[in-house]
Amino acid sequence: MAAAAAPVKKRGRGGLRLIVALVILVLIVGGLVFGLNVAASAATNVGATLTVFVPTVSVARAGGSYGAATSGTVVEPGDSVKTDAKGRGQIRFPDGSAMRLANATEIALSSAHFAKDGNLHDVSIIEKIGRTLTTVQHLAGGASFQVVGNSTTASVRGTLFEIVVNADGSVLIKLFQGGLDVDGKTHIHLTAGQQVSIDPQGNIGTPGRSRRTRTTPSSATSPPSRRPSRAPRPAPSRTMSAGHCTTARRSSSHTATPAALGSGPHWPIRAA
Repeated sequence: MAAAAAPVKKRGRGGLRLIVALVILVLIVGGLVFGLNVAASAATNVGATLTVFVPTVSVARAGGSYGAATSGTVVEPGDSVKTDAKGRGQIRFPDGSAMRLANATEIALSSAHFAKDGNLHDVSIIEKIGRTLTTVQHLAGGASFQVVGNSTTASVRGTLFEIVVNADGSVLIKLFQGGLDVDGKTHIHLTAGQQVSIDPQGNIGTPGRSRRTRTTPSSATSPPSRRPSRAPRPAPSRTMSAGHCTTARRSSSHTATPAALGSGPHWPIRAA
């Protein structure tokens, strides 16, 4: 009787399972490494430093109530800043980008992130009402700086521009340097010397030539060259001495005070 054939052993699937497990492990480790690298290079929250040019400037912390602030106060993401009828101020970011606030202006710093190398990653500011002048340093690839006014968003990459948000929600944007993308119900791109109006519903008008303002951008960053007024020259007085006449002039000195010199009607350059 012939011997029964030995049963054929099935090849185990242990090797395949091991390979699949190794692939999954590599993917997990790779994902973790990638995530750590992104976290290391990604942005961290950074505040802006407040400068008070003319009191009163107030700061509200994370939706809290407003309190009078002084120069050197750090404005963190989530904080709001406003000026009263006479107040003027500025917030300045670590890279040198800055926003100046005219009187009767209110803004909120939504976000501010900087990469580990110190370059700006993204900044978003809501301008609720009033007038601001913003200077943005040159941004590295992928970085963004946005100012939102009502239903309008202005996105910039190294520029100097002014935004006015009126009480009715309409917005006026003037661009002095660089380029500016404006998004409402439509999208336009402004170039230096242009301005555009946006209605409260976000309808963007036709860009036109920027009208002159009382203060030019250059005067916003450099001291004014206004000369102080001179006091009228005093009339000479005559005195008699020993039978002859001598003429003497009264001495007069006039010192111009900072108030007399002024600090610009909209964009002051002196800190309080």
